[in-house]
Amino acid sequence: ADGVIPNEYGINPQQKLKIGSKIARRLLGKILIDLRNTREEAMSVAELKNNQDQVSVSLYSSRKEDRYSQPKLFIKSDELRRPSTGENKDEDDDKETKYRLDPKYANVMTPERHVRTRLYFTSESHIHSLVNVLRYCNLDESLQGEESLVCQSALERLCKTKELDYMSYIVLRLFENTEVSLEDPKRFRIELTFSRGADLSPLEKKDEEAESLLREHTLPIMGPERLQGVGSC
Repeated sequence: ADGVIPNEYGINPQQKLKIGSKIARRLLGKILIDLRNTREEAMSVAELKNNQDQVSVSLYSSRKEDRYSQPKLFIKSDELRRPSTGENKDEDDDKETKYRLDPKYANVMTPERHVRTRLYFTSESHIHSLVNVLRYCNLDESLQGEESLVCQSALERLCKTKELDYMSYIVLRLFENTEVSLEDPKRFRIELTFSRGADLSPLEKKDEEAESLLREHTLPIMGPERLQGVGSC
């Protein structure tokens, strides 16, 4: 198994990337679509908040100039919810904003901060393939000169991983830095973590922990490991 499993999805990095991209093509497509939709939603919410702040400032300035005169700026509430994009997309985003949970009833301190979770349950072959794509995607001809998504220490750990056991998982977390402008490429970053699942074998160890696992017939799930260096995007 130690010789077959590591080479089952390709012998060299180029083969692993090619085979992995074919096996996990639909899964990768779904993940990319969800990441793009989440990013676009966050951008729409940020634009909406900026528009509302500008309207509030304009109304305040108008009232300060003449508190007895009627404000000259009238904007419908529907227009405030509508991002400045195409008409069809405006209607869809407007409905999405309209039917979202009211944060004041959920004790949400920062209503502009949305947390979305996507769970993908798949087979061991697809996890192997996805890991290989993340490891070697920079070897694609269209990405010459690009750095690897996975840091060198994580690459070494993955090379030593013999197999992916029960409850193996990969986590992709999309973060938004609201302190930078919407056009800044550093506004969003993705963090990758990986777990080998129940990778601990009580038969290979003879300590007290191994004896306890044998008595209880349980195996702990290995904690997540970062696949990127600190500060990388």
